[in-house]
Amino acid sequence: MHLTLTAEWDSYKWGPVMARRAMPSLVDERGYLWQTVAQVYEHARLDEAEAELRAQIEKALAAGIDVTHLDSHMGTLQLRADYHEIYARLANDYRLPIRLASRRRIGIEGMGAILDQLDAFGVVTPDHLVFSGPPTAPETESYWTNLIRTLKPGVTEILCHPALARDELKSCARDAFQREADFRYFTSEKVRKLVADERVQLVGFRELRDLMRGKN
Repeated sequence: MHLTLTAEWDSYKWGPVMARRAMPSLVDERGYLWQTVAQVYEHARLDEAEAELRAQIEKALAAGIDVTHLDSHMGTLQLRADYHEIYARLANDYRLPIRLASRRRIGIEGMGAILDQLDAFGVVTPDHLVFSGPPTAPETESYWTNLIRTLKPGVTEILCHPALARDELKSCARDAFQREADFRYFTSEKVRKLVADERVQLVGFRELRDLMRGKN
């Protein structure tokens, strides 16, 4: 569940799940979510933000979607302690694992109490998060291949946006061709062989959710 409080594109926009009139601090003058994380922090009320995020989760569940985990669009819920507290509370209430920056980075940024909160709730997270990517599209294969060959022990989440660079994506995403390069790489037979050769075990957040909920 990609929890969202921003609509960052210039020409491709969206608003909140809840009625705009009920969430006035979350939207701009046109009724769209704020364009930047900084604007969210400047304008949004925490109670309205949490209510909207819960509504997003509930809408997905009501649609029959098997929600496996929570993450945060543009990192809004991960970059400030009071928003991270909402993130942790939602994870606990819905018993869902979350995407998390490295514990070391969170400690350096002065949010050690967040780690204590997550541990107290028993929230499961991957051990490592890779959120950078290839410098250029031609370097895609060498970059990701080196990363796979040098994975650290534990569970690693690779954050990227594989997609086909069709007209709709090219109209709004400046990195459309990098997204397609990532898609071509991760769906190739070459990578399937590399993963097998390196003895990498592929898991999804569903397995982490089952672990968090105490299922075998």
